[in-house]
Amino acid sequence: MTDLRLALRLCLRHPLLSLAAIGSLALGIGANTAIFTILNGSVLRPLPYSDPDNLMVVWETRTDNAKRAVAPANFLDWRRETAAFSGLAAFDDFTATLTGVGEAQRIHAVSASGNFFEVLGVQAQIGRALRADDDRADAAKVAVLTDGLWHQLYGGSPDALGKTMILNGMPHTIVGVLPRSFDMQMVAGGEVWMTSDRGIPRSFPFPGDLTAVRDSHIIAVVGRLATGSTREQAQAQLTSVMSALSQRYPSTNAGLGASVVPLHEEIVGDVRPLIVLLQIAVAVLLLIACANVAHLLLGQAATRQAEISMRYALGADRSRIVRQLLIETLTIAVPGGIAGLAIALAGVRALVLVAPRNLPRLAEITIDPTVLLFTLAMTLLTAIVFGLGPAMQTARTSANDLGRIGQRVAGHRGVRRGHQALVIGELALAQALLVGAGLLLVSFVHATRIDLGFAPHDRVLAEVNLTPAYIQPLGKDGHIDPAKKVRFINSVLDRVRSGPGVRAVAASSTAPLTGAPNRGMRIEGDPVLPPDQQPNADFQLITPDYFRALGMTLVAGRTFNAGDRADTPAVMIVNQALVDRYFGGRDPIGRVILFGFSKRHEIVGVVSNARYRTVEQPADPSFYLPLEQNDERWPFLAFSVATDGSDGSTASATALLRAVVREADPEQP
Repeated sequence: MTDLRLALRLCLRHPLLSLAAIGSLALGIGANTAIFTILNGSVLRPLPYSDPDNLMVVWETRTDNAKRAVAPANFLDWRRETAAFSGLAAFDDFTATLTGVGEAQRIHAVSASGNFFEVLGVQAQIGRALRADDDRADAAKVAVLTDGLWHQLYGGSPDALGKTMILNGMPHTIVGVLPRSFDMQMVAGGEVWMTSDRGIPRSFPFPGDLTAVRDSHIIAVVGRLATGSTREQAQAQLTSVMSALSQRYPSTNAGLGASVVPLHEEIVGDVRPLIVLLQIAVAVLLLIACANVAHLLLGQAATRQAEISMRYALGADRSRIVRQLLIETLTIAVPGGIAGLAIALAGVRALVLVAPRNLPRLAEITIDPTVLLFTLAMTLLTAIVFGLGPAMQTARTSANDLGRIGQRVAGHRGVRRGHQALVIGELALAQALLVGAGLLLVSFVHATRIDLGFAPHDRVLAEVNLTPAYIQPLGKDGHIDPAKKVRFINSVLDRVRSGPGVRAVAASSTAPLTGAPNRGMRIEGDPVLPPDQQPNADFQLITPDYFRALGMTLVAGRTFNAGDRADTPAVMIVNQALVDRYFGGRDPIGRVILFGFSKRHEIVGVVSNARYRTVEQPADPSFYLPLEQNDERWPFLAFSVATDGSDGSTASATALLRAVVREADPEQP
């Protein structure tokens, strides 16, 4: 207590120096704690499932894709022919139309095998989760709500159990509610979990027997290792199974393999190096803060040589002096740590607000006991780092030096060397941070200048998930009569086109930067390649004004027009990436692309590339088809509106789109 009282008196004697030191440490500790909170919440903390280390994700692989979605029939074979997993479950997320509970609305849904929650080790908070019996062909369709949707729709009332909700036109009985803490990062904010078709997710209106499909890769698979099994054993078994399947089904499985990845790695793998890089950067910042404080204290220590010499003369030993000086540093470090924690609290809130939505486990990022221990450790460590040097420098004084006290000033050789070392160290660390910050800034500026292939300004994009009324199949092949869908879309386009400030409006399968469907294709006249080498491309069903609405450039040929109808020759437009990859310098205009089982479309135009998946990823080969010339059951749809850029034009177009869709079909959100 005597040491502490003296330390507090010294702080009050030099308030500006003390505040400068505390402020430097607060910034350094606060930044480190804030980034560590992000690192801990998104990367380090174990997944909130039972025995999470044994949870694996299984992908199909082929030479051009190390993480390919799984074909349903292959998944069922994995279940039957592997022993390394105690359970394998399939799932797929999609957007569903919810009716029967107030106004029609779109919600994020997930269809999963009945054993999905058993594999994860998750129990419902009320009712039950999905279970294996729900996979029976004659089982009733059931749904399990997340805590958020439960409160949104039913106010958190237990009476929700047993009620019926209609998802994509199919009644589902609510049987349970998941815990508030439940989150599955591999799906995009799933709000309701629904049963599957004999273990295969029913996220897409697929024709025929879904359990026999091997040529469509549409599901994700998660598994739990059996007791005593390892990831390597599971990988070896799946590799063997896929090798056998390639022999039994060469037309669909030749060249395919499987990959087993820990679920934790799958969720955090991409973001881990970025957050670790930030943690290293703020650690360097803390070292600079420590050097700064040590610099201040070293200067102060040089003025206390007479006092320290007197202590020696009165009988104090070296350890007693060092203890006193370290306690003095704690009187700076502890307030710095407390202020740093306050900065971290505000910093974490700010970081979560500006974090990209795809940052894994965003909801789990909080300041918890682990973070508090980290802050305490950082405070004690910084006290040692910045306090030990000045303490040792001062403690070198002895009673024999009393006669030379007048000669010992801040310019003493030892003190001067300490100052120089700290300045050099600070400058070196600052240089490293400045170079890193400069590189990040250049990268950011470069990213903002990437040509996306479409005009991102003065546009409104609206996604629609078509209700089953528009995609009812005509026969066993799953094809539809597109007339009803076309009438709905055209009625929306006609009304919006005449709206104030609207320059162009069009419809497409998906909106840019939200992904696109992909399928195998072949150029008529080219050799037939094995399945693992077959060309493939993204595709869009579009209305004639699509390229004008998005500001995309026609490179060659023509765009679609009102004459490209269901009763006219089938045509398509391809992007430049498809031409570059698959035509090898040949003129694509007039060539025929084959896809599906019997579809032939003649290429009539080439357009510039547009990025449909991410800003960072270059455009994939893509082709575009007239909306009226496609009779498949695609439920997704997007509207694109180009406005004149006047004040309020995008807000006006947004309100108009909502009103027109509701008027055209009140059951279509």
